[in-house]
Amino acid sequence: MLGYDHAVRLKPDYAAAYTNMGIALANLGRWDDAMRAYRVAIREQPEFADAYYNFGLALAGLQRWAEALEAFGEAARLDPADAAALYNMGLTMNRLGRHAEAVQAYRAAVDVRPGYADAWGNLGMTAYLLGRRSDSLEAFERARSLVPTSTPGLGAIAPGTADNAGAAAPELVGQVAGD
Repeated sequence: MLGYDHAVRLKPDYAAAYTNMGIALANLGRWDDAMRAYRVAIREQPEFADAYYNFGLALAGLQRWAEALEAFGEAARLDPADAAALYNMGLTMNRLGRHAEAVQAYRAAVDVRPGYADAWGNLGMTAYLLGRRSDSLEAFERARSLVPTSTPGLGAIAPGTADNAGAAAPELVGQVAGD
């Protein structure tokens, strides 16, 4: 922490230092202090996407889903190529029960980063919840092709069988929904 304190004393508008300080504080479980640091970073550099993204992570860690979604949305607006912000928008939308919008966020994430296995897996799970079996199967198969042995829930899917996609969905739903 001393290094970040020193950096912001030397340059009080150093948004990256405040963001890194927020990350360190969040890792210590000091959520209020972390959020204060992210707020300062955002105030000092309102176009700094990384500050919004990490602020969203802290808010999500506190289960403040609507606020987290706003922060991830702002990060994605500022950096449309930030697949992680788009992915976390999807996770947060699922938490809020906004599954159709979550599908759009996951699709945007995989458009930006086609090899994003977690986004493909959550896209498959969410599409399945919405009754979009062919979309679900396509996404599960893509995730499985990217990480064939280590993606939880995807091992139950035999290529080309939509019925097996449903067998994996409850396990993936638990990961996203926190059950």
